[in-house]
Amino acid sequence: ADMPCVFCSVSTRSKMIMIPARYECPSDWNREYSGYLMSGAEHSNHVGSKSTICVDEGAEPVPGSGANTNPAVVYFMRAVCNGLPCPPYEANKLLTCAVCTQ
Repeated sequence: ADMPCVFCSVSTRSKMIMIPARYECPSDWNREYSGYLMSGAEHSNHVGSKSTICVDEGAEPVPGSGANTNPAVVYFMRAVCNGLPCPPYEANKLLTCAVCTQ
């Protein structure tokens, strides 16, 4: 199924950040949504890392997009302890994220 595209724009706030590996925003920021870090790859060979994105944990597919056309796919990002300090991260656990505005 196709993923909906979202652009975070809040007319009363001028700053937006995506914080990886957290569900919450700093105390002086507003959380717009939280979810999971994902990265994409071309479908034909699943190589060529794309930008890292924060996908809302409540995301739903585009209605009527049940066909499996997969021009590109996204994958959950997981913690790898030889690249991240463990603890606080746990090996092979999904990495969270938060999108915050101020």
